[in-house]
Amino acid sequence: MIKNKTSSSKNILFLLYFCFISIQIFIVNIVPVYAQVTCGPAIGIPCNPIESKISTLSDAVIVVTLYLLSLIGLIALFFIVFAGIKYIFSVGDEEKMKSAKRTFGSAVIGLAVAFLAYGILSVIDYILNG
Repeated sequence: MIKNKTSSSKNILFLLYFCFISIQIFIVNIVPVYAQVTCGPAIGIPCNPIESKISTLSDAVIVVTLYLLSLIGLIALFFIVFAGIKYIFSVGDEEKMKSAKRTFGSAVIGLAVAFLAYGILSVIDYILNG
């Protein structure tokens, strides 16, 4: 009995450590630091990093979609981790295990739909703008 508790606590600690590292990786990729970069019209670099990417409506849609896709990725990561924690704490209860598997499946399907939506928008943008 004690062996299961220590093994379960090790799994939880590993899962929390994995979540912490994953969130740090996502934050580094989503929220870059623009330290020591001078900007302004004098040197030709816009102070708003999005400003240079948006020249048409389709560019605006793509940029907004990329930011939303990043947000959806973080939410999906949260639900995948949540499903893993639910699965660990199910302790052999079939109903709780099924619930955790459904949560995991729903998170993966939601992430796939988000990537598919981005792909469809990219194809439409390519068709319209060439």
